[in-house]
Amino acid sequence: MNPTEVLKLVKERAIGKWGEDYWFPRLVRTYAKIESAAIEREVTPVQRRSQLAKLFDNIYDQERLGWKTVIYLLDSVDADVEIVPRKKMQKQA
Repeated sequence: MNPTEVLKLVKERAIGKWGEDYWFPRLVRTYAKIESAAIEREVTPVQRRSQLAKLFDNIYDQERLGWKTVIYLLDSVDADVEIVPRKKMQKQA
């Protein structure tokens, strides 16, 4: 799944969970709580609002979307996360 598809999935699930009018503020609030628990220090919604808004508005380069951000976003909308390592294929001469 590429970053654009991840953000689309998160937005769709967030709208389904909180409604069109409230999905973004509630996503930011939930994301901040999850990140706070993960790093064991408080992160406020204000600290993440602009970062997440830029992601969803395509201002940030979505190809640089970090794996922690992806996990926190998916967790925010109760999506299961499965990480599967793959072995790189080596070019044959």
